[in-house]
Amino acid sequence: MGDYMNKFKHWLFILAHVVTLVLSSMILCPLYFVKLVGLWNTSRLIDYHIFTVQYTSHLLVLWLLGIKVYLYKERNLPDGFRYGDTILLTANHLSELDPMFIGIMYQHFFRSKSHITSFAKHTLRFYPFINSLLLANDTIFVENKNKQQNKGQHVYIADKLKTDVYPKRTILIFPEGTTYSEKVKNYREDNAKKNGTPTFEQLLVPKTNGLHLIRKHSNVKEEYNVVMKFINRKNGDDPNLGGLLKGESPKEVHVLMTRQKEFDSGTLDIENRHLFDNYVYDTFRQMDANLQMKLGDWESIYQKTEVKPSWETICWSLIYAFLSFITFWCVFTNGYMMIYSGLSILFFYIAALLEFR
Repeated sequence: MGDYMNKFKHWLFILAHVVTLVLSSMILCPLYFVKLVGLWNTSRLIDYHIFTVQYTSHLLVLWLLGIKVYLYKERNLPDGFRYGDTILLTANHLSELDPMFIGIMYQHFFRSKSHITSFAKHTLRFYPFINSLLLANDTIFVENKNKQQNKGQHVYIADKLKTDVYPKRTILIFPEGTTYSEKVKNYREDNAKKNGTPTFEQLLVPKTNGLHLIRKHSNVKEEYNVVMKFINRKNGDDPNLGGLLKGESPKEVHVLMTRQKEFDSGTLDIENRHLFDNYVYDTFRQMDANLQMKLGDWESIYQKTEVKPSWETICWSLIYAFLSFITFWCVFTNGYMMIYSGLSILFFYIAALLEFR
């Protein structure tokens, strides 16, 4: 009975997210269109909407799935960061749900919210419903290309990073480029041995181009390293989206954030590119060392907090749940609303095709 109830909760979680994302597509469609054609800069309105969606998602994770999320930070870091410049979050990548857990950390630690720019696989821009959030949020889509094609991609990334629409923002990147697996790890390590680059115990060998472009084209003032550990309910559980369909999700998620040492901008010069790569490898050595530590060691060294839903999260989630209910009622009872919901989804597919111009 317990197994069936667990699967029911996971399916209910997926259904609630689909409803949330359908409503999100309908709200974001006119906002993104107006911004895209240059009639009005709706970036801040889009940000507020995305924060509301995140609050709803976080509540579903904590209450519906019952995942316990524990946050750790250095004891000398203040409670409730407030910043006025661009910051960089560099994280390991365990599953497709990682942005959700990092979002929970971000909501808890950073009191003054800024626009979040994320790097994501290019295929995600065609994922139904979720692509509306990614495109409207100016996500930077990256794909593996040969050296000649990479030149065009570098221009695309640089233009996204240099935009003056977000002078103060948070940039999130997973330098590993994909979720962790032993197969990918072995492949990367074989290539690393050929190229003479370092390998890591619990991390994939990182790709350094994305971080180099961020440092070169964004005025990053502070950098934080984020590492996550999952405690599964059963051995062999899949922490990805596919696992949710089978009723599998982590029992506990432990997220550690540490401040990165001061960055030397001189490593960005072309002749010093090897020094920048070494800087990234040193960062990954620190992250790898943290991952090899036991959770008991994290507790003794860092300040630990168990995340509980805030009143802000609960209030915004209830408002969004009410809007979702009204919208779905209208979609199924009003032909015009049904047509509009379909057109909004189609609009974001067209926008996804236009993303790599």
